[in-house]
Amino acid sequence: QMSSSPLSKKRRVSGSEPPTGSSRAPAPAVPPSVTPTNVSGMAKNGGEAEIDEGLYSRQLYVLGHEAMKRMQTSNVLVSGLRGLGVEVAKNLVLGGVKSVTLHDPQPAAWPDLASQ
Repeated sequence: QMSSSPLSKKRRVSGSEPPTGSSRAPAPAVPPSVTPTNVSGMAKNGGEAEIDEGLYSRQLYVLGHEAMKRMQTSNVLVSGLRGLGVEVAKNLVLGGVKSVTLHDPQPAAWPDLASQ
């Protein structure tokens, strides 16, 4: 006994049937709508954007949804951009905070280039 795959059967949901003998392929399904977001991760309507569970799955497992929502709305200042400060700033950006402001009172020098 052979069972057919659910993908092998096609069913027309709306509209009229195409003319008999038509070689035209059915139109692809329309993807579900996505809430547009701006650069800061907030939805354009002023509400919070959903957390991308595929991108932040490991953090969600450790921190939970509430902590991730707080991170998405956090503004962070990193002062002092030597080797450790640069690494901290990078990890904050990758963690998904709303914004990171960098402050370094000293100009970059040759020894600083060795650390990062």
